[in-house]
Amino acid sequence: MLVMALSLPAVARAGVGSWTPRGPRVTSAVYLDRAGPLPSGPIYAEYSNGLYRSQDGGRSWCFLGNEAYAVSVSPFDARELYGFSRADNTTLHSVYGGESWTAWPASKSFLAFDPADPKRLYAQLNSFPLELLRTDDGGQTWRSIAPLPFPVVSIAIDPTRHDDVYAVSGLCQGFFHCQSGMWFSSNAGGAWLPVGLPLDSPFPQVAVSPWGTVFLLGARLYRGINQGGWTPLPTELLSIVFDAAQPGTLYGVNVYA
Repeated sequence: MLVMALSLPAVARAGVGSWTPRGPRVTSAVYLDRAGPLPSGPIYAEYSNGLYRSQDGGRSWCFLGNEAYAVSVSPFDARELYGFSRADNTTLHSVYGGESWTAWPASKSFLAFDPADPKRLYAQLNSFPLELLRTDDGGQTWRSIAPLPFPVVSIAIDPTRHDDVYAVSGLCQGFFHCQSGMWFSSNAGGAWLPVGLPLDSPFPQVAVSPWGTVFLLGARLYRGINQGGWTPLPTELLSIVFDAAQPGTLYGVNVYA
């Protein structure tokens, strides 16, 4: 599945200080997720024409359709996915590995799984003012957690300390009037503390590795919070997933000039 273009994203695998191509080059690859330790667990990747799944660490891919985008995979069951409908942006839920979907309650937008607790999920209420929600019983009941000043655009939970939650929130009113911030909670959203963002990444995606390292994906890749600062890494990634079976190994969607 090769598409020629001037700038080509591709799935790559990183070892110690190096990257190895591991997948198709396409015109746009915007999201990558996984369930279970790689390479045994499947990888899901979203491209411009829809969703794909790989069962062999990115060497080969099968097409699942284009009904959903921004898909999140349960860390406990590779068949359970959440995503957003391309037709109307409502939240979709699949228990068949993305081969079929059902509508989630229209009042909520799914945000994240807790990687340490299969029954804890985070969502955002689709109303004004926006409200952050958490369920501890698999979605049977929901409770409000501490609000953030802007809509949440990315959220990640530390697998080693599952009450530690990182969130990026932001809002744009016109092209030159954007506000954003990153926040940290040590009590599963009970309260939030501000964390500084790199100046070149106002709306990054946040990810936490299975070994507890925090990454930001924006204008460039950043690693770790060190007394409020970030360490830039020499690569640009659109999305990353981690190999829980091999600490220090991650998969990413990279942009080649």
